[in-house]
Amino acid sequence: RPIIASVVDATIPMVFVRADELGASATELPQDLDANRPLQDLLEEIRCQVAVQLGLADSVPHAREKVRAIPKIAMVASPSQYRTTRDTLIGMEQVDLVARMISMGKTHRTFAGTSSMCIAVAAAIPGTVVHAVARQALSGQVRIGHPAGVLDISANVEQCGGDWQVESVTTQRTARRIMDGMIYVPHSYMQGKPWFE
Repeated sequence: RPIIASVVDATIPMVFVRADELGASATELPQDLDANRPLQDLLEEIRCQVAVQLGLADSVPHAREKVRAIPKIAMVASPSQYRTTRDTLIGMEQVDLVARMISMGKTHRTFAGTSSMCIAVAAAIPGTVVHAVARQALSGQVRIGHPAGVLDISANVEQCGGDWQVESVTTQRTARRIMDGMIYVPHSYMQGKPWFE
């Protein structure tokens, strides 16, 4: 059966499909989506078909085996209430759309930076699947509801001679401590290093 998709290449090539067209909501937890093999297989089939159409792979089997990283694929849906991976309730008024991104056959636990930039661009372009489901803000800002919370991002696009051009994408990232501790290195390894003396 035909499935409507939008393909946007802004920071990374991505395929966007409506979750409801696939029997999903784009509010599911990653582990639930990963356990849904029929849905994952369908998403992978769509991704591989697009890889062939983009010239990234010679065939669907080639895309499935050798071209696994791009394009990425994401399911999108209109704003909806959902619970995050930490069981926090996100209200539909807190997001402009909900999305779940699949990378290398696994549902991303958040929403990758490059993919979030691409979805913001897609949300700003009339006619895309993302634009159709997103609550529109005049500022170009979009709040993406993802498995771990909400990501604020904005994109400014302009139509030039029939093509869309990205003027800018603005996002915020937080730094988090990955480790706090001590590392033990043998003294013999450190001797003679100018920065150790």
